[in-house]
Amino acid sequence: MAIEIRPVVRADELRAVQRQRYEIYVEELGYANPQAEPGARIVADALDDTGQILGAFDGAVLAGSVRVNYGDFGEYAELDCVRRFGPYFPGRMMLITTLVIEPAHRAGTLMGRLGMALYLHALDSHPQTMFGVMSCLPRNAGYFRRLGYRQIGAPFRHAAAGVTLPMAAAIYDKEHFRRIGCPLVKACPRHDEESSGWFARSFATEFESEPCTSR
Repeated sequence: MAIEIRPVVRADELRAVQRQRYEIYVEELGYANPQAEPGARIVADALDDTGQILGAFDGAVLAGSVRVNYGDFGEYAELDCVRRFGPYFPGRMMLITTLVIEPAHRAGTLMGRLGMALYLHALDSHPQTMFGVMSCLPRNAGYFRRLGYRQIGAPFRHAAAGVTLPMAAAIYDKEHFRRIGCPLVKACPRHDEESSGWFARSFATEFESEPCTSR
């Protein structure tokens, strides 16, 4: 059966997402997650209440999920690199967190499909959004660079995952998407010179040292 990616709206689906996070973050990866509730075997936090979770369902079975928050950055709002988005922060930005995928689906295309689903969700529901921000483990940075994300500051210690890299992408930077062969270029409706130019100027020092992502 083909995997369907859709918004999580039912209480039982949300519980399945939170339980899957516990199974992967705590039991598999051994993260000392401060949001973990061992008694209930879930990982949940306040951003669940204000965000939208996209779930990947293989029939009735949850294969993975990711969360996006528009304007609400929770504890991430305290990061200096996030506050550098001054004129765009927080109302024209989105925060991407808690991406989890079941082991059986990690070698396939599901991560890429979730990335595309996030992008389309922003275009459809919050087209005023100009930047997406996330943090990732260093070993996964190459994947997200191929999706148009770029490092925007020094590594920092995440309360659950340890050392992570802050990364961001300009939503309408069609020229960058095209330059690196990013799959999002097909969905990007236009190139926004104002936001993409501001991004390049404001983070020029970080971008000068980034690895080549062209194909």
